[in-house]
Amino acid sequence: MSKSEYPEVLFSYSLSFGEREFLVRIMPSGVMVWDDYQARRALCDPAAPMVGDDEFTVSLNLSSELLSWFKKAATMLTDGTWTTKDEAKLDQKLAPLFWSQINPYLPAPIEPPLP
Repeated sequence: MSKSEYPEVLFSYSLSFGEREFLVRIMPSGVMVWDDYQARRALCDPAAPMVGDDEFTVSLNLSSELLSWFKKAATMLTDGTWTTKDEAKLDQKLAPLFWSQINPYLPAPIEPPLP
């Protein structure tokens, strides 16, 4: 496949909840894609693609405020100024989105942590 056949990604990140890891991609358009690739591989052929556009992939549109934050984060990563404090802020932004807008739509939702 040529490079032009792949969508442009502004920012990508891996985040774990429970014992599952998710690939999170943010597109310049503001679409955020969460890929539950471990569940896909567990339920499908082990040779199944790691990233797909199927029931294991959940997308949402980011607010303009959150998209601006990710654009700044992408610049910081490129410039080499990204820190562990920035990563902690990222986790704080992603966790609520996961529990409210991603987990309920997964084929095998994760049990939320107790309050």
